[in-house]
Amino acid sequence: MFLIGFPSIALANYDKQCDISFQSYVSPSIAGCVFSAKKSGDLSFKLSGRNVTPKKCFSAAGMADEQINQFMEMVKGENFVGEKGVLLIKEQGDLISGKMTTNSFPNEGMDFPPLKKDFGGTAKATLDTGVSIKLKVKKSAELTLAGDFGTMRLSGPCRKYNASSTPTTTSTSKIDKAKATCTDLGFTAGTEKHGECVLKMMDN
Repeated sequence: MFLIGFPSIALANYDKQCDISFQSYVSPSIAGCVFSAKKSGDLSFKLSGRNVTPKKCFSAAGMADEQINQFMEMVKGENFVGEKGVLLIKEQGDLISGKMTTNSFPNEGMDFPPLKKDFGGTAKATLDTGVSIKLKVKKSAELTLAGDFGTMRLSGPCRKYNASSTPTTTSTSKIDKAKATCTDLGFTAGTEKHGECVLKMMDN
């Protein structure tokens, strides 16, 4: 959903590493119906600005009960709250660039082109894909991604980047090994049972 390609900066050039996690998500409007998710895991649904039930919200968009139920299962399966990642940052004068990897994209990640900071230190840009980025980095990072998928906010503490420590790579290889093991055990990738198996393997 957030995969965007740009030339990567050499790893040794990064200044900061920020451990970011999900804060909030707001969907695009579907016939006036908007749903949002918070860090607490709470979902809310609004129709023309008023709080309503999911059924009332999506019925206005012409969705049948079965479609609404399927959509709700999909939303729960997305597990927005569990979205975590690492943001590597390079600052040069009033420009800021970097790379983000998350649960959704542990290998590909998203490269940020150089973004110009305003007087308040917030960098903003709209990419060719239509995705807009808003990024502010001090002792912590505040990142907002917005596009036709909706708006997602992630944030978390930053520290000086250490090229010799590669937690993302280690974590990714552990996940990959767990996925491969579960597949070898006969669980079908992408199923709930496969996911449960991966979580158990990661705990060991």
